[in-house]
Amino acid sequence: MAKTKVEKDAVTVIKETCKLFKTFGVTTILASYDGSEDSGSIDDIMLTCSDSRVITIEERTQSFYQFVNEKVDAVPADKQIFTKKIADAFKNALWKMLTDNFDGWENNDGAFGDIDINVETGKIKIEHNQRYTEINTTSKEF
Repeated sequence: MAKTKVEKDAVTVIKETCKLFKTFGVTTILASYDGSEDSGSIDDIMLTCSDSRVITIEERTQSFYQFVNEKVDAVPADKQIFTKKIADAFKNALWKMLTDNFDGWENNDGAFGDIDINVETGKIKIEHNQRYTEINTTSKEF
C-alpha cells in the first residue's frame, strides 16, 4: 500500500529527528498515546540513551532542556527555542503518523498504544489498541 504525503512527511520528520537524537547518544524512543471522546494525547515521550539515561522529551521539562544544553553549542535563549522546536516537531509528526494510520483513534471509545522507535535502525513500530463497545442482545419470549 502506498504511503500518503502526510505519512511520508511525518515519517521523514521522525527519521530526521532520530538522526539528530542519534548524534546525542539516544538509542530508543518510546511514546505512549491515549484518546477517546474526541480528545487524544501523546504522553510520556521517553528517550533512552546509550549510557542508560532516560530523558523525557516534553519541551516543558528541565531534563530535556538540560540534555539538549549538553549537546548543542548555542546561547541559552536559542537552546530553549531549539529544544521547543524539536519537541513540537517530533510530537506533531507522531500525531500525523497516528492519524494517517489509525484515523479517528481519539474519537468515541478511542484507542491507546505505544510507538517504539529504534533510533539506530530508524524502524518505527506502533502497537495500537482500539477500544470498542460491544452489545450482546438476547431476546426471550415466554
